[in-house]
Amino acid sequence: MFNLLYEPWLSVIYHNGVTAKISLIEALDNAHKLQIAYPNPMDRIAVLRFILVLCSWCELNTGETLQESIPPGWLPYLSKQNNLFELFGDERRFMQKGNLNRRRPITELFHEIPTGNNAWHFRHSRDYADGVCCNCVVNGLLRLPLFFVSGRPNLKSGINGSPPIYKVFWPKNLLESLKQNRLPAGDQGSPVWSEQYRYLSTDKVPLLAGMTVPARLLYLNDPVESDSACAICGDKPGKLVYSCFFETSGDLENNIWRDPFVIYRDGKAFKASNIISSGRLGSDMRYRGLLEELLISNTLSQKRSILLVGFATDKAKYVDIWEKTISINPNSINTETMDVLSSWDIAIKNTMKHSSLNRFKSIKKSLMSDLGPQTEAIFSRQLAHSLMDSGLTWEKLARANKLTTRVISRALIPGISSRATKERSSIRASILKAPKAKTDAEGDADEQQS
Repeated sequence: MFNLLYEPWLSVIYHNGVTAKISLIEALDNAHKLQIAYPNPMDRIAVLRFILVLCSWCELNTGETLQESIPPGWLPYLSKQNNLFELFGDERRFMQKGNLNRRRPITELFHEIPTGNNAWHFRHSRDYADGVCCNCVVNGLLRLPLFFVSGRPNLKSGINGSPPIYKVFWPKNLLESLKQNRLPAGDQGSPVWSEQYRYLSTDKVPLLAGMTVPARLLYLNDPVESDSACAICGDKPGKLVYSCFFETSGDLENNIWRDPFVIYRDGKAFKASNIISSGRLGSDMRYRGLLEELLISNTLSQKRSILLVGFATDKAKYVDIWEKTISINPNSINTETMDVLSSWDIAIKNTMKHSSLNRFKSIKKSLMSDLGPQTEAIFSRQLAHSLMDSGLTWEKLARANKLTTRVISRALIPGISSRATKERSSIRASILKAPKAKTDAEGDADEQQS
């Protein structure tokens, strides 16, 4: 009724800029001239990981290795296994389990749609009254191993626990993505669509099983004829899915498991920060410590484009999804760049926590909100240029942030006394790490010249 191998559900963009929805077989056959294209970074990560597991599964069963093109034996092998990729029907279904009891609206598969009685949203959906097209249902299903958290009733997070920050190499086409992100060798096992795998949270998990085990048990109710628009993409395909059966998969979090697309430090995965927990929006996604660890743990031989995706949560609440693409030239990475990355967050905190600023808490909060995005943007531009070309130094960063630090110091400590002057210089130096701060007269001259 809807087979993932042959139905056009996968969103792509060709090298000539044309976008399309195509089948999985067609995407593999033309992988050299297209790339996955989704507006939501969750879908980009989930779909690419699914295809990567699919390729490793084909390689294990055909003995043919991915080289400069998709091996000729992969597509015939997949065609013989097409019964495993049916989304509906009375036989075996793709990543679904029958005999479930907890009936829920299909919109629970999608984090960006408010459900139930969640009132504080600009966009609303109506449980069981708003449907989702089959193409989007596939995306929601592929998110199940990656982006679900603990909640009621007895719902648990996936194998990675609270969703970590994911990273993948993101070149210009799908074929290069498959080559650069090739899964490591070892105990591969089988993906859950091929062989159901149940394990204890203390077990060593085979790679393909761990990457595909869903955080929820799911069974889709059949699509219904409808002239309404899909609640996700807005298309009107003529049929929509309105409900499903949606239950816990049990306690899956596994401290032994190591996801190949998660960055760890001292055995712990990097998590996305909840940037609105303090009641104000923030601009700093705290990717710098993660980037430092990424550069330490990966030996790159050539330029790479890396996609980082963070899913911020507050217990069972979904707070934010963010992404950042960073291009890295390994020849531009040096010791000083690594020192800047490891010290930058500390420098920011030292500036905003300076003892002289505590007397002006309301102004301090306002300045952090107003100047934070500018400071972050300046750093991001410097970082992007440095990782591809010339390296990152404190001197470059100091020059770029001269205006920001001068505004902070002057706004918080007015006056012309010698004490005020000294405090201003101290604030500037805390972020710039300058060996000697300039006097106000020198700063005024610089400001007039700029």
